[in-house]
Amino acid sequence: MLEDRDKSVREEGKKLVVEMYRWIGDALKPQLTALKPVQVSELESEFEKLAGEKAVQTRYLRSQQELKEKMAAAGDEEEDQEDDDEPDGAAEIDPTDLMDPVNILSKLPADFYEKVEAKKWQERKQAMELLLPLTKHPKLEAGDYHDLMKALKKIIGKDTNVMIVALAGQCMAGLANGLKKKFSPFAVACTETILEKFKEKKINVVSALREAVDAIYSSTSLESLQETISTALANKNPNVKAETAAFLGRCFCYCTPALLNKKLVKSFATDLLRTLNEPDPTVRDNSAEALAALLKVVGEKMLLPFLGDIDNLKMQKIKEASEKVELKVKIPTTKSKAKAAPAAVPSKPVAVRGGGRVVPTAAARPAPAKAAPRKGKPAGGGGGRSEASKPPVEAEEAEMGLETAMEVAGETLGAEVVTQVADSNWKERLAAMDSIVETVSELDTSAPCQAIVRVIACQKPGLKDNNFQVLKLKITVIQTLAENTKFSRTSCEACLSDLVDKLGDPKNGTSASNCLTAMAEAASLEWLGPEVMTFAFKQKSPKVQEAALNWLAQAVTDFGLIVKPKSVIADIKKGLAHTNPGVRNAAVSLCGVIHLHMGPALRTFLEDEKPALLQQIDAEIEKQTMMLARFYHQNKGRSAPAPTRKRRVFGGSRGGGGGGGGDDGVDAGDLDDEDPTSEDVANSNVQDLVPRTSIAPLITDELVAELADKNWKVRSEALTKLSGVISSAKFITADWGDLPGAITARLGDTNKNLAVEALKVVGQLVAAAGPHCSRHTRTVVPGVLLLLGDAKVNVRAAAQSVLESWTEQIKPKDLLEGDTCVDALKAGTVFLKAALLPFIAQLLNEAPPKSINKEDLANYVPHVYAGLEDRSADVRKAAGEAVLPFMLHLGYEGMLKHTSKVKPASKNALMATLDKARQSLPAKPAPASAPRQPAKPGAKSTAARPQTTGGSGASAAPGAKKPARVTTAPAASSRKGADDQDTSPLLPVNGQKQQRASDEQKLKVLRWDFTAPRQEFITQLKDQMTAAGLNRTLIANMFHKDFNFHKKSIDALNEDLMENLEACVCNLDMILRWMSLRFFDTNPSVIIKGMDYLTSVFTCLSEDGYRLMEFEAYSFLPFIVQKFGDPKDGIRGPARNIVRLICNIYPAGKVAPYLMEGLKTKNARQRAECLEALGGLIEHAGMSVCQPSPGVALKEVAKQISDKDKVVRNAALNALVQVYFIEGEKLYKYVGQLSSKDMGFLEERIKQAGKNRPVIRKPEPVSQIPSSGDLGGPTRPGAVRGGNRVVPTPANEFNPMAARGGTAAPDSNGGHDVNSLLQR
Repeated sequence: MLEDRDKSVREEGKKLVVEMYRWIGDALKPQLTALKPVQVSELESEFEKLAGEKAVQTRYLRSQQELKEKMAAAGDEEEDQEDDDEPDGAAEIDPTDLMDPVNILSKLPADFYEKVEAKKWQERKQAMELLLPLTKHPKLEAGDYHDLMKALKKIIGKDTNVMIVALAGQCMAGLANGLKKKFSPFAVACTETILEKFKEKKINVVSALREAVDAIYSSTSLESLQETISTALANKNPNVKAETAAFLGRCFCYCTPALLNKKLVKSFATDLLRTLNEPDPTVRDNSAEALAALLKVVGEKMLLPFLGDIDNLKMQKIKEASEKVELKVKIPTTKSKAKAAPAAVPSKPVAVRGGGRVVPTAAARPAPAKAAPRKGKPAGGGGGRSEASKPPVEAEEAEMGLETAMEVAGETLGAEVVTQVADSNWKERLAAMDSIVETVSELDTSAPCQAIVRVIACQKPGLKDNNFQVLKLKITVIQTLAENTKFSRTSCEACLSDLVDKLGDPKNGTSASNCLTAMAEAASLEWLGPEVMTFAFKQKSPKVQEAALNWLAQAVTDFGLIVKPKSVIADIKKGLAHTNPGVRNAAVSLCGVIHLHMGPALRTFLEDEKPALLQQIDAEIEKQTMMLARFYHQNKGRSAPAPTRKRRVFGGSRGGGGGGGGDDGVDAGDLDDEDPTSEDVANSNVQDLVPRTSIAPLITDELVAELADKNWKVRSEALTKLSGVISSAKFITADWGDLPGAITARLGDTNKNLAVEALKVVGQLVAAAGPHCSRHTRTVVPGVLLLLGDAKVNVRAAAQSVLESWTEQIKPKDLLEGDTCVDALKAGTVFLKAALLPFIAQLLNEAPPKSINKEDLANYVPHVYAGLEDRSADVRKAAGEAVLPFMLHLGYEGMLKHTSKVKPASKNALMATLDKARQSLPAKPAPASAPRQPAKPGAKSTAARPQTTGGSGASAAPGAKKPARVTTAPAASSRKGADDQDTSPLLPVNGQKQQRASDEQKLKVLRWDFTAPRQEFITQLKDQMTAAGLNRTLIANMFHKDFNFHKKSIDALNEDLMENLEACVCNLDMILRWMSLRFFDTNPSVIIKGMDYLTSVFTCLSEDGYRLMEFEAYSFLPFIVQKFGDPKDGIRGPARNIVRLICNIYPAGKVAPYLMEGLKTKNARQRAECLEALGGLIEHAGMSVCQPSPGVALKEVAKQISDKDKVVRNAALNALVQVYFIEGEKLYKYVGQLSSKDMGFLEERIKQAGKNRPVIRKPEPVSQIPSSGDLGGPTRPGAVRGGNRVVPTPANEFNPMAARGGTAAPDSNGGHDVNSLLQR
């Protein structure tokens, strides 16, 4: 159009391009490169005029009325805030989505890789110059880029020519931009190489590398790059640290708070704090800018706890830089949270008053109805947060002296009792303690616990009392305070040393142990455990040390391993080195408990112990493992026992022994969901403790070359060498150098023996790297999956073992997200599908809900559906087992979306499988919504009809013993009780129909007008039924995917009709609309049953004198007219009968336009039926049915005379004959100009009809409506049946007034003799 010779065409084309630019912006520019420079410059000038202009939709489709109202309702006050929270205008379009991908691998010269490896720098430079223009394509086709990336990495990492390195960096940036997410398998390795190369000072090299690393980040995530970035920030070279910090700052600008979890924030903040103190000013400045960007994204509340004791000058610098940071993405803000934030933080810190009691100041004192939140932590938030992931923030309680403590305690306990505690007579002390025990048991959470503890423990004799009865009461008081008051660490410290000393007491040791456990619930085991062990090993008594080790073992069992593993291992080593056998045995027992949480990694730290001790430790580990399997049935697949205790919420009541009672306690059932509190946190801490070695320096170019050698013997020797490297390293980091690509190539080796050897090497890598292998999942696992589909059993078994080992070390989402497994299922063998589908199903069963991206999981569903129809029985079985796990994560509706692409022949079987799986879904909790509006009292349904269950009606006379029929709800199963059944009336009596009509007239809802029902219409109707209060089970049946439930719904409505006609009238519009949806079903039994029900409905409405509303008619008549063209007589006949009945309750003149609309279809049968019905209307209702005027309507009818179908021609002629009998020669004026042939047909038919027309005698009214099979109704006297001919009476015997509904016809019934209407 822009090159057309006509100037007006070019101008209009130019306007079109400019308008397109208004909507999609710069995404259009790449498509204009083929235009002439002059045209491009003209368009560019036009584009500049539109700078900043925002395209806004001004007209809306009918389906967008909700959007229109939403836009109109937006207030002026909220516009600025909404602009910040919501994207402007339409969603931004990626220009690459409009382009075709380019395959650059096929365009590389044959000698490209030889030139890359050439010794002459000119040849290497020439190779890069050939590659560079190819990488500039904005969209690249996916392929095998491993060799190319390996070559570029080698140049960037090792080439000494800076020009070539810069070119390689530009090429890598182009590849990353072109491949986008497909570049992710190479992202980590390439980033590592680039960050290391930042030691180069040449500006052209640094610029190219910056461009490359920024482009790479768009294909991966900070979580994947975290280890690489941390390593680079610890590099000795200041340039590397400076550029890495700058790169990290740029990455933060593209992040949202949701992408930066607490673990990442802590890791990056710690690394940047270290570089913030570097001597190099560039490193410091870049680190400060990175922290500023991080602060801008996550906010002070999340970041400040990790910044520690940073000086005010640096903090001020970071905050100033944060204000200047420009984020590249919009961070959503919640208005309600922003408004409520100031109220959540007290304006002043809590003050210490009354000798150390924690008392809120007047400004910070909360309302009486709520407990004061702990500083830095929301109220009630202590139960759901990992103790190990965040150090607990304690209430500020100053340490008080003994005199102050006695004074404060005297106010609560009494001055005499406080003095009596220190009496030299043990009986006096015993009496005082009895009084204190009674008083303390009645105190609330605000008791002065520190003062009481100091009075008991610090007054001589304190906890060193020689009388065991007094000592036991003192320990009991401390335990009661720890369980029921705000027991702070300051209170713990006042008595901890003496209490630990009493662990070895033969009479009160158990009480001391229980007291320590209560203190751990109050002050956290993470802090108390190391303190107890420190005091214990300072004691000379081995009994105290033995008891302390036993207490710690029990505490870890109760709370989980929330103590830092490093300190526990140190205590274990001290115990194992002790000369006392009891202490050694206690340490061995602690080893068995810790092993359940840490796994085999614990054994690594004990390798230097004596063989006899190691043998004893192994026996204890085996014993604990067997006990775990036998007794911890609630373990739910965990490798460690589920914790039964947890730190109490600050200000709460006792957590309860073994699971807690009380308001703030935590029961075992709640703790099952708190996996990160113990096992996962412990494992992550253990992995940090394990000393690891990087094998990257050992993966030399020579070894990689040997792995790719043509000689299988050389490849075998290389695998053996590699196995030795891994074995000697024992524990390795995630840095594997070029090994991932090389070992993946060997997994696809044609020599299956070598492929199996490569699998063994991968198994070694997994065992040595542990969780660090997750970085290489997308590179190595595809090779393992390839062997999982091998024809040889031993190869598949080895691949299965390696895959299981790999997935044990990573999260399920690392494997399932992306295309790794999807591509395997797409191109895999029968063996692969049969093995991989159950494996994925198992991972999904173990994965928590919402832990895996639904979009990625949705990519598997088509392959699961294809597996259900596979020729192999094993694949079909595997796919069937995988349906439920996928449904657990995607939901039934999510699975249902993908059935549209299934072949129609397979859809019924698939729907049956989905419905079967749906019954096994866990029951959803009942929504806390307002109860459904009940039927009005006095309605017919409540008096005459027994209540129905499960969506079926029951018709029985009052007092009859016939039981109501029960129909099962679509999603009902054995897990649902009687309480889930809706026993309310099927159709309530209400006055909401008029409101629905008003809403549709005002376009507040979609008008019921479509050629095929779309989802929004179905959803709207379902919502309307729910709002109107229809029986919930009935609604579920009506919108079920199985047609059998539709039939049950119709049966229920039919049984309910006679007894509850008033309710049917109140909801008639929704019933008719639902029936119109059923007309689009492919199952004829539902349609026939629906026709019978509609016949009964309109018969009852006619007898009741009801008049059909306009909005009920237009939402039903067009669809019933469509059934005139159905090939089945059993559907066409009832459809004609229903239209005939509608004319009793709706004017015939308004029915005729729908019949005229039916003439526009291509279906000849429908056109013929509409013409027959129209002729009958004209015969019995006169010319008033010809709308919008007789001339317009009859011209349309006359066109059908020339139809090629004989039945259509006869029907059109018969209709025009009826007009002739009424209007005479005026008919010719109405039909206008006809061809001579058509006019001859019409005149001949009128002539024949005039000769043979008998006298019309109206039949007596009949009490029954003709059945659907009696299409013509009762035979008129003198009428001749046969073909499509109408045999009229002579003109002199015809009474036109009777036909027009005049008074001259005694049987005219006001012009609407409904029993003979539309009859032939």
